[in-house]
Amino acid sequence: MAKAVTDPIHPGEILLEEFLKTYTPPVSQTDAADRLGWTFVRLNQFVNGKRAVTAANAIALGELTGTSPEFWMNLQVRHDLRMAQRNRERRGVPKVRSLVKKRPAPAQVVR
Repeated sequence: MAKAVTDPIHPGEILLEEFLKTYTPPVSQTDAADRLGWTFVRLNQFVNGKRAVTAANAIALGELTGTSPEFWMNLQVRHDLRMAQRNRERRGVPKVRSLVKKRPAPAQVVR
């Protein structure tokens, strides 16, 4: 099934496309899973968007790729928010009425 242009990119796809495939020779999922201490199935599910990044996974992925755990957690949070927004729009959920009243923009001070 082809992904729509608006589909959010899962962190597992980032791992595969931006890290594992960029090495010469490319790092196999089997090798990456072994380095992470994961099973191949677990890594493959992650790469295919069937598993999410957890705090513990983020630490391991950061060590594997030379990035930070925050990098992986932020990718997951962005993915989750985009998926939630898209699902909410598809279901036609009305927008929440804010408690905050909109205020006019403050006048600029000229000095």
